[in-house]
Amino acid sequence: MSSLPPWKPGSGSSFVDASDWVGTSETSADRGPQLNRALAAVAGEGGATLVLPPFPLTVSEPALPDDLTTVIGTPGASQIVVGAGSDCAAMKSARYGAGGTERVSLRDFVLDGNFAQNPGTTEPLLALDGIAPNVSGLVLRNGYLLLSSEQSRAEPGYPVSVEGHFDNLRLENGVAGQIEYSGPTDSRFDRIESWTNSGQSFRIKKVSYWRGCHPYGNAENHWVLEAGQIECIGCQGEGASKAQVLILSPSTIWRGGRIFSPSGEKLGIQLGSSALGKLANGTVIGGVVITGCTGGSLKYDNSASNSLVKAWIEQASGTAVVGEHVGGQVYPVVSGGAAVGPQTENHGQVTIAAGATAVVEHGLLGAPSQYQLAAQRESTGLTTVGVYVIKRTATQLEIRNNSSAEVNVNWWAKV
Repeated sequence: MSSLPPWKPGSGSSFVDASDWVGTSETSADRGPQLNRALAAVAGEGGATLVLPPFPLTVSEPALPDDLTTVIGTPGASQIVVGAGSDCAAMKSARYGAGGTERVSLRDFVLDGNFAQNPGTTEPLLALDGIAPNVSGLVLRNGYLLLSSEQSRAEPGYPVSVEGHFDNLRLENGVAGQIEYSGPTDSRFDRIESWTNSGQSFRIKKVSYWRGCHPYGNAENHWVLEAGQIECIGCQGEGASKAQVLILSPSTIWRGGRIFSPSGEKLGIQLGSSALGKLANGTVIGGVVITGCTGGSLKYDNSASNSLVKAWIEQASGTAVVGEHVGGQVYPVVSGGAAVGPQTENHGQVTIAAGATAVVEHGLLGAPSQYQLAAQRESTGLTTVGVYVIKRTATQLEIRNNSSAEVNVNWWAKV
């Protein structure tokens, strides 16, 4: 029997035990209708907390949480599993696509799409629509698209909170992708671990903020950034078959983190797409380490004017910077033997001892206001920082090596 206090409609109890509807022991029988009756009872009270039992529930219809409803489970034990042949979402916002919900909270349970038994489905495993969702501690696995979040409800305006909060999620094996986000605006995503070998890991279509997220596996692209003013801090991308990060919108900010490809001619960060007619103007990338992306650690595939890119690149072969960064500035520090690129006939190289300064004839036309440097410590292959220009004239550059080792410094400019 339920270990929670007795609950009756109208009692005002804040916790409701789903076992009173779905039973107290595991069964392969469909429990979708019973689970939705429990959710409807909770919603009818103006919102409360529904506690899932510590065993899997098989459903043939999506669970439908409504306004102000919280659903919690026992981590690692509570599960909602889509039954064979059901081809449905495991959980979907009430009034999905028609206003959605407000302040639904989901915590500490597993959603399993059982895709091997539902190969025809194109439904997201978790389909959220509305404002101010709060999703924490969930495991989403074995679905077509694991998480879809959008907003069909009009924004209510200040002081009502709109943005969603998604944190500490584990995503496993989404066939078409892991996350597709198009609302609510300004949502926060923290500590999302994602593995898949197909589709797009994170497809982001609206302004949002991402911290410490790590997609890996052989997906097509890990990060597809399609809206302006997306900000990613301390995030990673590892092993995608095409680009680890694909920037298709202006004013993107990417700070810190590591981009990594263990093998193959894969791309690190691609700015813009000429095939799609997408620009990446105003992009700011700083402090990122890009390793092993022999297809190009940075690729300028379309205009990225007014952009600033600073990256530490470890690449053994190929060209580190592919394409022309017209109207932008890129400052790569490259180690490992890859060509820096893109260089023009107006470039040169000098070896500078540790702690020393070199004055060189730069060979550039005039004294350009924009130029790039790349420093390489060839003896060890380690990335070198602390190399910068301290003075320039119409004919010379004065370059300081403030690192602890001798380095080769390349320079070039668009003139």
